[in-house]
Amino acid sequence: MGIDMLRWAAFLVSVSKSCGHSWFSAIANDLANDFEICYAAHGDQAIVACSRVIRLKPKHDFALVMRGRRYVAKGEYDRAIADYDRAIQLNRESATSFSARGDAYPAKREYDRAIVDYDQAIRLDPKSASAFSDRGLAYAAKGDHDRAIADYDQAIRLDPDVSGATRCGSSCSMPAA
Repeated sequence: MGIDMLRWAAFLVSVSKSCGHSWFSAIANDLANDFEICYAAHGDQAIVACSRVIRLKPKHDFALVMRGRRYVAKGEYDRAIADYDRAIQLNRESATSFSARGDAYPAKREYDRAIVDYDQAIRLDPKSASAFSDRGLAYAAKGDHDRAIADYDQAIRLDPDVSGATRCGSSCSMPAA
């Protein structure tokens, strides 16, 4: 998704140079810079850059997901969830959007909603070790250790380096929320 946006911005720059429109080239360069900052930076700078990308390309679900992740990092979970909701409306086949929204719910102690989103992410991408690991964390927070361990084990089978699962694996015991 991100690469498509960069290709689009590069295309705009090349077209504007061939047509001799420096103002068009400046806009395309700004968009490419904003997308790079949206994707790679953190904090308010990234949120502002993502917002500019979204304003220019309102149907770009990936920019919404990236801005949502920046909101989560700031503890602004409702704003993040609103961005994820919009990204999901734009692309109901994006496992990334469902998984990202699932990541925001546990901070609000909404573990069941997180699990529903991880379930959908796993349906869309059954090889996503991180979705299994994250769902395992949500089950563990609810006190459902058997399901948590099953998800951790599956995450480890898919990717032995997945972070949440390797911390617990088959011997996980976490206190119930």
